[in-house]
Amino acid sequence: MKRIACLALAVSLVAAPAWAQLATPPQPVAPAAPPTYVPDEAGTARYVADFTRLCLDTGGERAAVRAAAEEAGWTPGQGGPEVASAIDLAAFDSPDGYGGQLLTSASSPGDLEGGLIVRTCILQPYGGSAGPHDRLERAVAEVMGLPGQPTAQGPVWLVSGSRQAGFTDEKASFAAAGSPEAGFAIALERPLLMLTLVGDARSSGLALLRVSPE
Repeated sequence: MKRIACLALAVSLVAAPAWAQLATPPQPVAPAAPPTYVPDEAGTARYVADFTRLCLDTGGERAAVRAAAEEAGWTPGQGGPEVASAIDLAAFDSPDGYGGQLLTSASSPGDLEGGLIVRTCILQPYGGSAGPHDRLERAVAEVMGLPGQPTAQGPVWLVSGSRQAGFTDEKASFAAAGSPEAGFAIALERPLLMLTLVGDARSSGLALLRVSPE
């Protein structure tokens, strides 16, 4: 339950700038990048397109992620048996070695009240291949159709909806709920998606967290 308690604290702080310090999902150690690779605008665009197709459009749902990854030529990778056992982790490697590693996880039924399930979808780029933080932020804002919530560690998007139908900013609704438990209850009516930038200013990546009943 410690993992769930930490998640509750993280998401409950959406009304305060410091919440991002706890909001980042577990991150793997990034594999080493080919030394000759230099990130550019095209690299950022490609990374965002991969994340959009594999994580955002699938909502992080395991079967949908796997289908999208297989269609794009990604292959099953190694997540580590201990980690996989603890958080139902699955990993996929990019087909050409530059795209990075895709990781998904899901909480167990019963970990959260109301039958809610937490899913994560992280696209860990190789060696800065997603480009710098500011460039990635601009690209994500364009895809999301709205700016992120400023925090000490960068922007965070807390939304409902989908890219196809349009996203609705949920930070005000979550803050108005008044507590983590009440905020999570919103997900019983509509799935909540939390998109964060992870990594440092020169080598950022994206992580999606979804809270929903199924």
